[in-house]
Amino acid sequence: MQKSAIVLQVQHKIDFEAKRLLPRLHGIANMLSDNPPITLTADLTELLSVSSEISTTLGKMFTPTATVHESTAAEKPPVTEGPPPKRRRQCQIPLPPPSPERKQKRKDSHAPF
Repeated sequence: MQKSAIVLQVQHKIDFEAKRLLPRLHGIANMLSDNPPITLTADLTELLSVSSEISTTLGKMFTPTATVHESTAAEKPPVTEGPPPKRRRQCQIPLPPPSPERKQKRKDSHAPF
């Protein structure tokens, strides 16, 4: 595999996992925003450690002032009137051929009922 394909695969996997985790993390953040009296358990200590590690790693990759919305808004060309542009496929990796199982025919049964 090419290095860019691996990077793209990691990007898609991280985006997928983030979409799955974000609703739960927002729920935890909302519960903690009320400052409830909770006890620090081993699971909460691990959550704090992992979230801190993720925050540090992402902080090193991206500047805190540039957000995803700002960077994508700056890259978009100005809107012009006319027909809409043709959509491109997001994934440029070729798809594998269809499974051979679909080509198998069901055989007639001649067994008595």
